Amino acid sequence: MELKTVAVVGAGQMGNGIAHVAAATGYDVILQDIGQAQLDRALATIEKNLGRMVKKERMTQAEADATMGRIRTTTLTADVAPAQLVIEAATENVGLKMKIFEGLDKAASPGAILATNTSSISITKIAAVTSRPESVIGMHFMNPVPVMKLVEIIRGLQTSDATYEAVNAAAERMGKTTVLASKDMPGFIVNRILMPYINEAVYALYEGIGTVEDVFVEKTDLLRALQSAFARTHFRRDIATVSVPSATFATISILIVTRRRLSFYNVFCPTILY
Repeated sequence: MELKTVAVVGAGQMGNGIAHVAAATGYDVILQDIGQAQLDRALATIEKNLGRMVKKERMTQAEADATMGRIRTTTLTADVAPAQLVIEAATENVGLKMKIFEGLDKAASPGAILATNTSSISITKIAAVTSRPESVIGMHFMNPVPVMKLVEIIRGLQTSDATYEAVNAAAERMGKTTVLASKDMPGFIVNRILMPYINEAVYALYEGIGTVEDVFVEKTDLLRALQSAFARTHFRRDIATVSVPSATFATISILIVTRRRLSFYNVFCPTILY
């Protein structure tokens, strides 16, 4: 299947980033959300980010204008029909995603692939509410999408080889490095690795090995060393080509703010994994 048009459902931080990279790499993009205000904010964000790239001479103004010209917005789910690939990027809520996929299954063309940007929800469970489970797949972009290179692709129980191959090719065309989670297990690959890292960092703080600033935030050289070790251990690639470590340590910095959250994470991390 040749993918020419990509629909992105959800115009928030992840959705507008996905729309940005898809349009920048030549796809026609349909960006859908329930409100026009969200869509207007998304377009403003994309235009701002493209402007930064022009200033840094990573693209020309003509290329930025062409990228914006390939994005059209809509508040109607039915308008995703022309897309060969539909990527859902709504809030990480299983009930909401299942409701969205029920609607997308009816609105999308019969041969279209339905992808979800979920970082942890079962692809098989989402696919079960559709009439096309073989065409449902996980396509987990990292945040911020225009910067981070990694895309985690997750196969559901019935995801076909053709669906995987088409989505992998689309991600690579968008300039991404892909990893495949061939089993639909809790946490997939990225979060299964991320959660023990968070937990161990919390224990390091709890045991007094370092302060919050030392463990999480300010020691750039330490973070870079950890990032590099992470990349070599888990991806066997240079840190410059692997984006997940940055997401990992940014997440740690944001999530762990005070010691009173220790008990939450000590319970949460093992629960999500096992």
